[in-house]
Amino acid sequence: MSKNNDENSIIDVNLFEIIQEAYEEHFNRRKNKLGCSELPFCPRKIIISRLYNIPIENKMKMLHGKIHHAVVQQPRVLTQLIQSLVKQLNITDDINVKIEKYLLHELLPGKYLEGHIDVYTNAFLIEIKTTAALLKYWSKDLVDYHLIQLNTYLGLTKQKLGFILLINLRAYFSDVTDFNDVWNKYGCILPVHFDQELFDNTLAKAKSMFQEMERGSFSLPGPEFQWECKYCSKEIQEFCYQERKKNSPA
Repeated sequence: MSKNNDENSIIDVNLFEIIQEAYEEHFNRRKNKLGCSELPFCPRKIIISRLYNIPIENKMKMLHGKIHHAVVQQPRVLTQLIQSLVKQLNITDDINVKIEKYLLHELLPGKYLEGHIDVYTNAFLIEIKTTAALLKYWSKDLVDYHLIQLNTYLGLTKQKLGFILLINLRAYFSDVTDFNDVWNKYGCILPVHFDQELFDNTLAKAKSMFQEMERGSFSLPGPEFQWECKYCSKEIQEFCYQERKKNSPA
């Protein structure tokens, strides 16, 4: 250590601020793009966030999920996962694997759907989903918003089969040491088969959202899932309330 350095000094680095800035850049809400992961949710929230440039929330939660994605996407883990699925599906063709395939689909002139497939192969797709929910609320079911997102990826890539790899992050705090026991309690793989009607409806919704943004309004229906309003940021709730009040019949 240099003689000029104080051995007891602490380097002043605001790691959270760096992470915030990185996520602001990564999830930049440009009006000409919609993320496939946004499509299942309330169009009002998405439109308001863009029209009024409201920052995203839950950045640290996103970071936790991103870290776990990186773990699953490690070559050793991914190779074993792919081999297991290929064996169960009786696939004999060669499998080409790509991590984080980027999608950019022009939906309307100058308006795009954007997505990142976690694991892309020529036989199926894999979307990794994580949660830190308490185990008593943990449900190993395919939820609508995961289905819609993965189904959109399937439609855009013209694939027929995908999987949701669902993992509860509380496995890290478990006292269980046997891997199979941990997986049986905290994880599952759920198949998704492409649904053309759902895909068409999702794209129609996305087109409507772009058109609303162009008009500077958001008269589309509110959230499909009851819990969305509860977890919406206060800023967006206030804008939503004022606009609904303004547009409601006298």
